[in-house]
Amino acid sequence: MYEVALDQTWDSFADHLAGDRMGTFLVVSAAPLGTAGRAACRKTAEALGYGPGGTVFAFLEAVGTGSDAAAADALEVAAETAVPAPATAPGMPEAADALDGGARLDAQSLFLLAEGADPLCIVCADRNAAEALSAAYRTPLALESRSNLFGRPFVAFDDFEALLKEETGKRRAWALLRTLPKFGER
Repeated sequence: MYEVALDQTWDSFADHLAGDRMGTFLVVSAAPLGTAGRAACRKTAEALGYGPGGTVFAFLEAVGTGSDAAAADALEVAAETAVPAPATAPGMPEAADALDGGARLDAQSLFLLAEGADPLCIVCADRNAAEALSAAYRTPLALESRSNLFGRPFVAFDDFEALLKEETGKRRAWALLRTLPKFGER
């Protein structure tokens, strides 16, 4: 039953997902993360025991939308994983209903995506993603701290990628990320 919901999620939100289909370490961002951000998230997931392919990336903006630089990076993200074309599955919203204009996830769609992916922990890479998840789950989510979201360990950054640009920022990011439990721990 778990795989049915997972398949429906990936089919319905293919333009908003990248990474390992069976991943349990969900990273949500407004737009696809750059190479350094994705690599840091993958290394964190692996260091915490979620495996080398344990990371799922979800982004509010559909792949290929936004600025030219973001679109080029989004295409690189999409090339990293084979994701089937969007399809409507039983119990999931129509693609036109799920997406705000087909480009940005609305609160209900983000909730369906996150719950359908059923991660063991969630990382928000930026303020916009944290605000969107806060609206989706109808609960306030604090930035730069660890909390729980529907029983899942959760951390949110104001701007994860900006932190990675300098050593003190990298240390701050790692300090927050390592508050997440190792795979198999609570």
